[in-house]
Amino acid sequence: IWQTVWLENRGPEYIDSFRFYTKISGDVTLRVKACAADGAKVTAVFDGKEFSGAVENGGAEIAMHFDDTRLWSPECPELYEGEIILGDDRVETYFGIREVAAKNGRILLNGKPIYINGTLDQAFHPQGHFTYPDDKSMHDEAWRLKRLGLNMVRIHIKPEEPRKLYWMDKLGILVMEDIPCFWGEPIAEARAAYEAELPEIIARDINHPATFAWVVFNESWGLLHGKRDDKVYLPE
Repeated sequence: IWQTVWLENRGPEYIDSFRFYTKISGDVTLRVKACAADGAKVTAVFDGKEFSGAVENGGAEIAMHFDDTRLWSPECPELYEGEIILGDDRVETYFGIREVAAKNGRILLNGKPIYINGTLDQAFHPQGHFTYPDDKSMHDEAWRLKRLGLNMVRIHIKPEEPRKLYWMDKLGILVMEDIPCFWGEPIAEARAAYEAELPEIIARDINHPATFAWVVFNESWGLLHGKRDDKVYLPE
């Protein structure tokens, strides 16, 4: 165990997960997976505005709009903070309004080409290897990237500690996050573990506005079958 672990109480009605879909027009769609009966009210309060939707078949969709949109970018990492409420369950969270796309070999952020200037982050620590000693060390790593004039970091072969992703959101560092892969051949056990972890990692970290890309395999690790010089890619 090398990341934060916690326990919390929750009642019979609770918010299981959620995802924000943002547009630079100021339109934001919030999709909530909820454990509640049909018709239960889910409320979202952000930027002093209240929006709501009803649970249907285990989920609720809430449409929100914000005028004079404050876009998230490395130069101006604007965040909308608030909470999502279902009965007695209240989740404090935030989102950033931004759009990411690729066109003609270039990355677009909020509809404009952005020059990516970043580094690889392997994040080893003398005390805990991958475990950070405290929150300040995570803040300092994000702040160091800003001081160096960088706007992107690739997290190497692991999902990052969510608290560090918070500081990337807050300070304005684009994050390319790796899905853990493996050296050996793509045998059934390795493939099963990989395919189970990939969607869980993306679901956990997709709401961070800093996260703009996923590295599904490091180099060709876990993709090649065979020994020595006759290694080949499997058809799939």
